[in-house]
Amino acid sequence: MNPNAIANIQSRLAVEEGIEYKSYWDTATPPNLTGGEGHLMSPAECLQYPEGSAIPVAVVQGWITRDFQNACDGVTSMFRHTFGVNFYTFPDSVQEALVDLYFNMGNRLAGFANTIRLLVAGEYDQAADHLLQNAKWVNTVKQTRANAIANLIRQGGQHAQGVT
Repeated sequence: MNPNAIANIQSRLAVEEGIEYKSYWDTATPPNLTGGEGHLMSPAECLQYPEGSAIPVAVVQGWITRDFQNACDGVTSMFRHTFGVNFYTFPDSVQEALVDLYFNMGNRLAGFANTIRLLVAGEYDQAADHLLQNAKWVNTVKQTRANAIANLIRQGGQHAQGVT
C-alpha cells in the first residue's frame, strides 16, 4: 500500500475503533475483552488487564502497530491463498476498505465470498451494495462505518474508470 493509503486507514481506524487506555467489553456476540484500538485481548492479556483496568500507553501503542500490520498481512495472505488474487492489484481505496474490514473481522472476511467475487471482477458498485446488504455486519459496525467502507469500494470503480 502506498504511504497515503496507510495513513488514511490508520487515521480512520483510530476514529472508527476509538482508542481506549482501559479494558472493556466489545459489542460482539459473545462480547470479548478488548483494549486500545479494538485490540482483541489474548487470555494472558485478559488476566493482566481485567475489565476496567488501566492499560499503559506504550502497551496500547504496541497493540495498534501490531494489529495494523497483522491486518495488512492477513488480508494480503487471505486474498492470495484463499482467492488466488494479488491484493495489491486493487485500487488504493479498495485496499483501504479491505484492510479496514479485515482489521474488524479477521478471517471472517472470507465469508463475504459474493462481495469478494464482485471485487475481483471489478464490479465495485455492486460489491459495495452487496456489502451493505449484510444487515448483521452493518449493525455490528454501525451504519456510518459501513457506508464509509462501501464508499471507499465505490471510489475504486471511479478510479478504474478514470473518474476522480
